[in-house]
Amino acid sequence: MAGLSVVIPTLEEASRLPLLLADLQRWPGELEVIISDGGSRDKTREVGRLAGATVLDSPKGGRGPQLRWGVGHS
Repeated sequence: MAGLSVVIPTLEEASRLPLLLADLQRWPGELEVIISDGGSRDKTREVGRLAGATVLDSPKGGRGPQLRWGVGHS
């Protein structure tokens, strides 16, 4: 089975991110989780790191630029 990369664009998602990350940990194969953050001021980055995700600070906000930044690092 080939590995899977999941890019998650975030902004102020600390309260919702743990459930998503817990669900992703159930993936049976190789999984790379990348959080591409758009400038959160809450604990989004810390939540991601604690779950083992790669956390990137996107130079541009917005879903599209954040997804491109994350895919470029996958």
